[in-house]
Amino acid sequence: MTPSTLDTDWTVVAGEESFEGGATREVSVAGLVKARVSQQAYLIVWQRVDRSDSVRYPWCLYQNAFGRPRPGLHPAPVRRRTSRSKQKMKTTYTAKPADIEHKWFVVDAEGMILGRLATEVARIIRGKHKAMFTPHMDTGDNVIVINASKVKVSGRKAEQKNYFRHTGYMGHELYTPFATMLAKHPERVIEKAVFGMLPKTALGRQKLRLKLRVYSGAVHPHGAQQPETITFAKAGAK
Repeated sequence: MTPSTLDTDWTVVAGEESFEGGATREVSVAGLVKARVSQQAYLIVWQRVDRSDSVRYPWCLYQNAFGRPRPGLHPAPVRRRTSRSKQKMKTTYTAKPADIEHKWFVVDAEGMILGRLATEVARIIRGKHKAMFTPHMDTGDNVIVINASKVKVSGRKAEQKNYFRHTGYMGHELYTPFATMLAKHPERVIEKAVFGMLPKTALGRQKLRLKLRVYSGAVHPHGAQQPETITFAKAGAK
């Protein structure tokens, strides 16, 4: 086979290339076949391939005996990437003040475990029960807790749990047992448990803490807000 597009005298026989004139040497083409190629003619063919892009070369210059393209002679496919300007960027949803609606809920703490009740109340105050939850926005609802004096704790916490307080003077640490706190100030038991689960930021101190109202009895003065009664299945006593 002799191509008409090139002036070099060469033939192709069973996947081996042999050029007339000059010394020959063995080379490896893509690690698949070995061909005896004239070093001088081999360079001439490479130069002609690089200089002329419009010449239509025969099949033997593009593929070897195994039907795979030869390195350097076959142009690599061009990968076209989509421009970033045409791609639609995904943005994170942020709640706007006009879209936020604050509701009121009332929870009966009678017979409920303190820790389990506090986690559910803190979740509602923070707004994590809504799809529009935004960490830096006040998307939570107001919670009213009644019958705080009838809350329960698991294990021996009623005997072992203490509340720490410091007067500011050296050595003036004060520890209040759980039973004493529940008898004198039952609303503080739930407040301390819920406040410990809220973020210690400006949003938590200035907004979220004000959304909790705790009363030791079954009566509360927030009837004008028309609160909805809510119960927690996992917060009941075991």
